[in-house]
Amino acid sequence: MSLKNQVEAILFAVGRGIDVEEVARLCNSSANDVNEALRQLESDYKNRDCALMLTGGEKIWKLNVREKYLNLVRNLVAETELSKPTMETLALISYKQPMLQSDVIKKRSVGAYDHIRELLDNGFISRQKKGRSYDIKLAPKFFEYFDVDDHKMRELFNEFEEDEVKIESSEEEVSKLEQERKEETKRIHDDKEEKEVIERETYAHKMEEIDKELEGSG
Repeated sequence: MSLKNQVEAILFAVGRGIDVEEVARLCNSSANDVNEALRQLESDYKNRDCALMLTGGEKIWKLNVREKYLNLVRNLVAETELSKPTMETLALISYKQPMLQSDVIKKRSVGAYDHIRELLDNGFISRQKKGRSYDIKLAPKFFEYFDVDDHKMRELFNEFEEDEVKIESSEEEVSKLEQERKEETKRIHDDKEEKEVIERETYAHKMEEIDKELEGSG
């Protein structure tokens, strides 16, 4: 098995940028020999009529999809790797990052706990303890793995903004209704107290009249 084929297999398998030293370790070879194999591969892919190309520099190399095939791959990656709700949660995090986990849950409901776990397991986000919650950020894999379609992400962001406005409007409406309920309860309570006061005053006045009548008759 040639070193060039070994290097190509590793690049294909990892699906991300990988350091020359790491490739050399996996191939049990020297960094110089791996660099030479990478240069040969780079030339091969330039001359091939295929969908892939090899990109890199002195240290980090990666197998990438050629630009004219990116739209196909974007759709495929989005549909096969992550569910739509999880992708939406990831889009929200990428738009708002760094973002508290508690805020993600508020925006995306309790189902986002599963989304966050899936994103952590796939290495798309990182999480660090902050107070009673966690600070969530995009991990390097997000930028390595996704060639983000700005138009599609912007559409998602617009949906989030619309949802936020709806949520805020809904919260304001609930708050207004709650305030009205409290005011109505207070009014009923005040009316009841006022009625009781009037009844007591009326009773006292009647008793006073009865006493006067008794005194007159006596």
